Amino acid sequence: MDEGEERCNSAVLAAELKRVRAEQAAVADLLRTVSSTRSDPHTPFQAIVTYGRELFDGTTMAIRLVEGDHSIVVATTRPVLERCPVSLADQTLAANRAIADCAVVHVPDVR
Repeated sequence: MDEGEERCNSAVLAAELKRVRAEQAAVADLLRTVSSTRSDPHTPFQAIVTYGRELFDGTTMAIRLVEGDHSIVVATTRPVLERCPVSLADQTLAANRAIADCAVVHVPDVR
């Protein structure tokens, strides 16, 4: 391996190490938040979507809970996201499909 390749490999490894350390710091912060707020579910849910957004390069994140025959957004990185209950029968919503199928639903990037 010549000197140029060695420098390139070193830079790649340094970048990867920086990324992994940032992920570990975010997970540690998230775990501290969750463990310190046992009585208020909103705070850890909001922390989960906030750190998720950081870890996944700004992707919109939301957590929905099922209440009866509806799902409702309880935390999101997009404040304009509708927080009204939505019928689980509405399968146009990817989150409702995921809930109904008990599976991950991939939503293609629409940028």
